[in-house]
Amino acid sequence: MDYSTKLPKMRRLGLFIVLLAFIASGLLVACSDKKKAEKEEFQKQAEAKLNELNKKMDELKNKGEKATDEIKAQIKEQMEELKKKQEAAGKKLEELKSAGTDAWEKLKSETNKALDEMEKLYNDLKSRLT
Repeated sequence: MDYSTKLPKMRRLGLFIVLLAFIASGLLVACSDKKKAEKEEFQKQAEAKLNELNKKMDELKNKGEKATDEIKAQIKEQMEELKKKQEAAGKKLEELKSAGTDAWEKLKSETNKALDEMEKLYNDLKSRLT
């Protein structure tokens, strides 16, 4: 067996494998950075939406306090439900903040759902008070 011709081929193959591994690791880092940036952007948007809904909720609460006793009684349960939705959305947002870049996609949809439910209930209550 002639090792003099096989050795350079093996070295080239080894270098090729190392080069492929280096390129693959670079791609993984780039993907990870992109996911991290997407997560941070979504987190900012979700926080802004929650803050906006919280302000609207406070305004709605003030409006509800000025309503008649009959309307207050009718919306009391919905206001309590809205408070629960607010807490749930806040929890999802906190989970999202601490989630790794791999797990945030699932939490993204759950956070969106919680915010959407809160917004829907807010809109229902608002329509009853106006």
